[in-house]
Amino acid sequence: MKSSIEIEFKTLLSEEEYSRMIKKFELEDNIFTQENYYFDTDDFYIRNNRLGLRIRHKNNTWKVTMKKPCDDYLCEYSIILSEDEALKYIKNGFSLKDFGYDLLVSFKAKNVTERAIVSYKNGNLFFDKCTYNGIVDYEIEYEADDSNRGIDDFKNFLKDNHITYSPSFHKEERAFRSLGL
Repeated sequence: MKSSIEIEFKTLLSEEEYSRMIKKFELEDNIFTQENYYFDTDDFYIRNNRLGLRIRHKNNTWKVTMKKPCDDYLCEYSIILSEDEALKYIKNGFSLKDFGYDLLVSFKAKNVTERAIVSYKNGNLFFDKCTYNGIVDYEIEYEADDSNRGIDDFKNFLKDNHITYSPSFHKEERAFRSLGL
């Protein structure tokens, strides 16, 4: 199992802001698609405990990731899956024993993200067009190595690009809410 730390800042964007950023950074030909399949127990243990669980399909790779809050960032724990394993898990659910939980989870929601990435200051900017349950929204994420410097860089980016901060739920939460969950 691979573990990592995720320090990210995000805001929702309008379609116009998204398009403007894609053009500004000349990313029109550098957009890729990733599919996120979100899982939870029937009583939403994962969601209710501020955890996140997904299988992501990107660039012919399948990976299951659990996210847990750790201080002012997220800890991520990931396991690479074969395509057969991933499709079996999506269809039938799976156990979280590899992540230290005696829980069975099942597929709940899906998000397809069209993503472009650009380096910025001490991190990366992600420009996302997200589609889930017939809804399309746009967001920008900034992943940084340091939370204090990261928040300052993010705020300055928004200011310099005339983007008003708009709080954003995680993609998983937006997908769940779109289904009335």
